Amino acid sequence: MAITKEISDIIYIHRNQPAIIDCFGPSGNKNRNYINSLQKSKRIIRFSCNDWWRHLPSSPPPNYWVLASSVDRIDTYQSQINRYKIPVLYAYSIDHSHKNIINSLDCEFILGYDQKHQDGNPNGDWCCSNGCKNNVVLGKLTIQQELKKICNIDEQYGSGDSVVFHMIAFAILMGCNPIYLNGVDLDYKKGYANNNIKPHTDNLWQECADRQKDNFSILLKSAHTLGSNIYNLNSNAWYGIFNTGTLKNINN
Repeated sequence: MAITKEISDIIYIHRNQPAIIDCFGPSGNKNRNYINSLQKSKRIIRFSCNDWWRHLPSSPPPNYWVLASSVDRIDTYQSQINRYKIPVLYAYSIDHSHKNIINSLDCEFILGYDQKHQDGNPNGDWCCSNGCKNNVVLGKLTIQQELKKICNIDEQYGSGDSVVFHMIAFAILMGCNPIYLNGVDLDYKKGYANNNIKPHTDNLWQECADRQKDNFSILLKSAHTLGSNIYNLNSNAWYGIFNTGTLKNINN
């Protein structure tokens, strides 16, 4: 049975350690080998998500596995979680996996978070109609509220159209600095890392482009308040916001 942790347990646990937010956009391919070497030598903290082992088969397991979906769930990846045994950070507010499955996991620890119900309110603005209100913990802050509280700012990012926003939030909460985005293209027309899935005909992210830019801007502001910074390793990302970074700045 895995240990259960709360957000309060992971605050600043990686203070001033560089982090990689490692997603599946093809721009990340050029950094793959170097990121692998950085992680193997324990010079970075690496976050990835969903079915990372399919998209990034040459990479070691990430340090943290983040889930926030009604499709990419604990019960979907139960065998992989038990195989890789790394910490899993999952959005219980939308992941309806049975509690018996969650309690039986064999991994370092699991951390459940809410990304929808402000103050644990089952009738808030971000609630959905798919039964997620059954998973509400009354009075519990969302990850957005936790970040807003620790950064002491007036804004908080949205419920998140992508798990990447929560990955960044966790890196900030853990005190990581700097934080690098790799493969965060948010452009389905470009396909995926290693070309293992065909590109889409449309970039669905453009439909909510302004919202995504706002989310990124708030996360960057949050990082700055804690003395951290966020860089994008993709200099051509359509959403801008972040300065371009290079991993060569990471000390040996």
